[in-house]
Amino acid sequence: MSYHDVDAHIHTVITGGLVKFGKYSMAADVFRFGVMKKFPLDNVAYGVGIYALLKCGRIQEACAVYDQMKVNGLRPDGYTFNLMIYVFCREKNIQMMQVMLQEMIDFRVELSDRNFLNICKFPCGSDTYITLLNLLSKMRDLGLLSAKVLHSLILDVQAEGEQAKEKVYAKSESERSLISYSSSSEDLSDIAAVC
Repeated sequence: MSYHDVDAHIHTVITGGLVKFGKYSMAADVFRFGVMKKFPLDNVAYGVGIYALLKCGRIQEACAVYDQMKVNGLRPDGYTFNLMIYVFCREKNIQMMQVMLQEMIDFRVELSDRNFLNICKFPCGSDTYITLLNLLSKMRDLGLLSAKVLHSLILDVQAEGEQAKEKVYAKSESERSLISYSSSSEDLSDIAAVC
């Protein structure tokens, strides 16, 4: 390792330590210092830096660092993708969620169960929500959703189907009881007279 590489490694360890102790703003500043000094930072260093920026609320700066990471030829890992999706869910920034989901599809990165459930909580109906559902459908087809989430979806659909069956059955039973209740012995004698 060259001296410059050792500096980059130490820089990442310091940034990670600051994050570990909740000093997010300081960690973000140390990360920006490493970028400014042109340390040869790897995707782990960028991931820690993005995490620090997101935790101290500097979302736009985190997005710029994310873009810079890709320009430098580094591939974001699943943790970085899922962290950004989580923040965009919290911020209700559907457009950035769409961008991240598409990039996760392109890089074949699995969506975390927590983020999947957070995305499913958004109100239905809008065109952007439909786009999110289409992206989630692509992720399902590519195997980028966990088996646990898919299993719970199947159980939810089955439960909804059972509830719908019970409602139909209850309705038909109540209609049947209304019909039998409205039939009196006089009605039956009228029917017998007609026959």
